[in-house]
Amino acid sequence: MAPLAACLTRLPPRKGPAGAMRAIPEEQYWKFVFPTFDEGKNELPRGALACTGDKILDDPLLRDGEPVRGGWPVKIESGDVGFGGGGDRLKLVWLRSHKFADGTVGGAVAMTRAVDDFAEVYAIGVYRGRPDKTRLGIERIGSELVPYALNEGCVGRAPNTPCETVQTLFVGRRGNLHRVAEIALERVEYRDNTEPGTLGRMEYHLTTTPKYLPTGLRVLEQIKVLDDKGRPMRKAELERLFTINGSKPMQESDLPLWPRVIPGGAASATAVKTAASAP
Repeated sequence: MAPLAACLTRLPPRKGPAGAMRAIPEEQYWKFVFPTFDEGKNELPRGALACTGDKILDDPLLRDGEPVRGGWPVKIESGDVGFGGGGDRLKLVWLRSHKFADGTVGGAVAMTRAVDDFAEVYAIGVYRGRPDKTRLGIERIGSELVPYALNEGCVGRAPNTPCETVQTLFVGRRGNLHRVAEIALERVEYRDNTEPGTLGRMEYHLTTTPKYLPTGLRVLEQIKVLDDKGRPMRKAELERLFTINGSKPMQESDLPLWPRVIPGGAASATAVKTAASAP
């Protein structure tokens, strides 16, 4: 069951048969979240308030950005909205209004649903990432809905190139989507001459497997260390649990594995539950 809606917008009369799923144009999602969005000109005015009354566009995450095209009011085009699904007709929408020098884009992210003759907006936050590598969705921890944005930085990476895939988790509180965790699902880095008795370049490769449970988010972290010929040198594993703590950062049952294994990290191997040498 979805939480209480923070904003309600009446939808235009249906054109299809009653009970059928509505096909909502992209520009209407901008109007749901930003009531001052000009549907006739497809323009978002500078400083537009969210339907909750919050100054979403003033979030520090967007501070160094510029309008995705031209100036203010920014002209919105088809494709400026990213979508991710959840159960019970829920959608996570990413309204990309800002661009940055590093190739990322940013803007409001909102959990929404179209029900009968109304569009409901439950919570609104901000996200920044690469539009071509970001995947959106909504998971559940117990009775709590947990929207997420997955920046798949390791997809299609070139050989011998570092990368990182990061999942950002949100929870909704009083109409706001709060960023409560950023979890590396994959990470690759390289170091020279860092393993005892071995010369050459070492690859440190983290993979994280998440599992959403009624009690929290359980992750299994595994790091493999490979030599410059791709041969396994050693590996380590650690299981951790993330639990929701209101709108605060999620509570972690243990420190992450990565800084304990990567050279120069904060080594505290006593908390590593499994650490084995490769055959």
